[in-house]
Amino acid sequence: MLQHAFLLPEMLDYAEKELSVIDGGKRILSVWVTDKEYDKIEMLSRNGYYKAYSEPVRIFPYSKPFPEVRLPDGFSVLSLEDENCHNSCYGRHEENKGTRRGVLFWRCA
Repeated sequence: MLQHAFLLPEMLDYAEKELSVIDGGKRILSVWVTDKEYDKIEMLSRNGYYKAYSEPVRIFPYSKPFPEVRLPDGFSVLSLEDENCHNSCYGRHEENKGTRRGVLFWRCA
């Protein structure tokens, strides 16, 4: 389970209010996840979303160093992999690299 998984319901609620499109008096929101983001898929399903589309996506590792940059006091830089994935989504392990399925979940309410 992702360390920040407890924030997912609040993030979805915000997205529904601020990022959805109104069409014919109904709110429409599409959410892309990968097939390995089980916490997100479960939450979307519980909230009335359904799988509308799936396609292969390719995840490429980036191993080049980033340039050194002096940040203001109180700021720091973390890779998204270190911050979000904790070896579980796009991964540091070889079995987690390569082709995934991008999955589109959709809800009209």
